[in-house]
Amino acid sequence: MLDYDSQTLALAQFMGTDPINIEHEYGDVYSHHGREYLVIDDDDAERKLTEYARNLADETLREVPSNLRQYFDEKAYVADLEGDIDRGSALAGYDGVEEEETLTYDSILRMLAEEAGAPFEMLPEDEKAEIEYLARNYGGDTWYIYRQ
Repeated sequence: MLDYDSQTLALAQFMGTDPINIEHEYGDVYSHHGREYLVIDDDDAERKLTEYARNLADETLREVPSNLRQYFDEKAYVADLEGDIDRGSALAGYDGVEEEETLTYDSILRMLAEEAGAPFEMLPEDEKAEIEYLARNYGGDTWYIYRQ
């Protein structure tokens, strides 16, 4: 039985490799040949950017003298940071690049048939059904990939 999640398929597609070569490390972190990648959707990327901006604001606030902190608008500062920092710079610790990968029904069929070693039409019916199930469920998913 094929037991791939959408993130595994997206990273495999991005790397141009079979999904079997992708390892799920922890949370949203996957690896390919020892290199780790954060694979998240748009909402999670925005949340992580906000978290990154808040952490920067906290660091900055620690340097503001206590008698001046009342004049520091942390929410406005975080909003400014979010507008000034692109997600790749904040989330891709290795190279600062955000990659976008969208799975399609056809790309999933092609990728998993290649992994099985035969054209889709030549696969056994049970294997075709599994591949079609994944393609129907994950086709259209978009993931953002950040090298760690």
